[in-house]
Amino acid sequence: ERGAQGEWGKGAPRKTMRAGAGCRDGDPSSSGGLMTGARSETGASAIARGAASLGSKRVVLLSWNVASWSTTLRLVKEHYGSLGRYLDRHGVDILCLQETKIQKNRVCESGLSGCDESGWESYWCCCRHATASKRGFNGVATFARKGLVRSACCDVFRDEALDSEGRCVAVDLGSFVIYNVYVPTSGERYARIPFKMKFLRTLRERMEESRA
Repeated sequence: ERGAQGEWGKGAPRKTMRAGAGCRDGDPSSSGGLMTGARSETGASAIARGAASLGSKRVVLLSWNVASWSTTLRLVKEHYGSLGRYLDRHGVDILCLQETKIQKNRVCESGLSGCDESGWESYWCCCRHATASKRGFNGVATFARKGLVRSACCDVFRDEALDSEGRCVAVDLGSFVIYNVYVPTSGERYARIPFKMKFLRTLRERMEESRA
C-alpha cells in the first residue's frame, strides 16, 4: 500500500531504526505492498490509524533473514504450535523479516504467510519485477502487535526501480520509524554497485526525512 510519506516529516523529531539486511489489499496495480490484520487505506492516507502512543514502553524487535518465510513458518509451527506462541515465548513486539520470497498474490494464504495470526498486524513489500520468474525473489515483511503501528509504507523510495524489488517496508510507531531493509548485493563482477549505492543513498535520505 502507498503510505503517508508526506506526513512523516511533520511534528516532533523521531528516532529511525533500520532492521535487517483476514487479508486486505488496497492498490494491487501500483504497488507490491499489503497490510494484514487491520483496515486498509490508500493514497496519501495512513495504512493503520488510531494506534496508541508507546510512551515509555519497552519494545522488543526481532530481525530475521529467513531465506523463505513459508519454510521457516512451517518449522516454527512444528516446534511452537503457532507463530503467535513463538513470538510470545521470546517476548517479541515487532518481527522484521527479510527474504520472505512470497509473491503478493500468495500473501493472503495464511499457511504461507501467517497473516491471520490473532493479535498481530503485518505489512508486506513484495517483489513486483517485470519478469514473472523473479517475483518470488527478495521480499520483506514486518509483523507488529496490534495497536503499535500508526502508518506504514512500502513505496519508501518513491522510485519505481528501487521500490519494485521488494526490499524495504517502513512502519511508523509515532515516537520512531522502523525501516525493514534487504539491501541489494553488488552483483556478479560488481555490476550492481551503482544500483546498490543509489539504494543506500536514497534510504539515508528517507531516514533523514523521518527525523525532520
